Amino acid sequence: MLNITCENKTIRMSCGGRDFYPLSLDLLNIYGLDELLAHAERVALIGDGIDFRVAGAIPDEAYGLYMELLRQVLYLHTTHCMYPRLSSKAPSRGADATEDFEHYLNSLKNMPFFSDMCHCQILKNYCGGAPLVIVSPGPSLDVELLRRLKGRAYILAIGRTLPRLVAGGVVPDFLYIQDTSARAWRDIFVFDGCPDVLDTAVIANPAGYIHEYARKVRHIYKSWNYFLFEKDVMPKLGEIAPSSTSGAFSLAMVLGAGEIVLMGNDCGGLGVRPATSIVDLDNVLRQGFLPKPVFAHLAQYTLNTPRGLAWMTSDYLCALQWLKTRIFAAAGRGGVRFYDNSATGFLRDTGLVAALPEDYASPSHVNTPLPRYTISFHPEDYLKKHRGRFGMLRRCIRNGNPVLPVGLERPFNAVFCGIPQYAASGFVLDDRYNATVLDRIDRIIDQLDSNMAMEW
Repeated sequence: MLNITCENKTIRMSCGGRDFYPLSLDLLNIYGLDELLAHAERVALIGDGIDFRVAGAIPDEAYGLYMELLRQVLYLHTTHCMYPRLSSKAPSRGADATEDFEHYLNSLKNMPFFSDMCHCQILKNYCGGAPLVIVSPGPSLDVELLRRLKGRAYILAIGRTLPRLVAGGVVPDFLYIQDTSARAWRDIFVFDGCPDVLDTAVIANPAGYIHEYARKVRHIYKSWNYFLFEKDVMPKLGEIAPSSTSGAFSLAMVLGAGEIVLMGNDCGGLGVRPATSIVDLDNVLRQGFLPKPVFAHLAQYTLNTPRGLAWMTSDYLCALQWLKTRIFAAAGRGGVRFYDNSATGFLRDTGLVAALPEDYASPSHVNTPLPRYTISFHPEDYLKKHRGRFGMLRRCIRNGNPVLPVGLERPFNAVFCGIPQYAASGFVLDDRYNATVLDRIDRIIDQLDSNMAMEW
């Protein structure tokens, strides 16, 4: 377990008898904790949780920094300790993570579109310093303001905001879709008044339902590379689950916006929302330590702000801290101004982000053609190999072999996603799940056969 103590505006950390170099309490060191604990160490140090304590009195002038340190500790704990325990797909599990069946099947169905699906990194500096508005689905989303800004600022919308924007007469320049489920994509594109073809560019997770909706938009760009045979290998767009705003922010930085307005990014609300698990962060600082129940999944946190008492969930807190860390780094490099119009104002509390002026206006810009490229893929060897492996797995199950290898690597373990016995030692596939697994294998093999019949 990682021990973090703050005393006299100094951060001290230790783990297993090892002491880290003390750090002064400032935003540079608070937001730098994630990078300070290198990835290999994060798994070992934070994997068992974080014990956070405040020693001595908190100086009035430093209270905001103590609160920010507490929120950063909660973010680190949730993303590197709690989330890996809850999700079989957590990045820290590496090759042991179970591939999501829906993701893998979608990626196979999307394969015919890959030759026309450019990587989003080709859009680097497309905005050329022009303003850009990131539109999230929070209560402070202002469609009227967006109508005024259309053509004067680029509009980058989170997928779920599309029905509301179109109803208000706004078609975004870019639509970012981090969600991968069928329901999420259906909610985005299937609504009354949706045009047959939207004049927008979608940047999407390549495991999403691209194959269903690719013809409803002008262009689709992938946010990362899915298959090993892809030749257009470029850096993956940074994000943190389950925050779509995180990926949209990374995209805005790639696009080279000179001003970024965060609209609708409330991440909570004012007052107190009924919940079963409520933790008062101001009370945590008064007590000087974190009570263990604070680590419950989807806990609700309350805290005092200049706008009054406010609440956020653990997921919202992680999204906010992730954003603050990146905004702080971007502010250090210079060249980008940040604004926020949320009612909660969580991003504005540390002074990194300014409130959006009521009379905000931006100079007009000229839309230029989106950069594109074409590339040929040769997935034949990949398809043949995977067809053989899944065929062997199907024969094994059909022949009544009840014992299967635990740790079957991705993507072959996709057919066992959600089956509780899979993670157990001596995994045995019983009759309850035989039909489910065989059906999944059949669907994957059918798609592999369909792709193998194509001319690449």
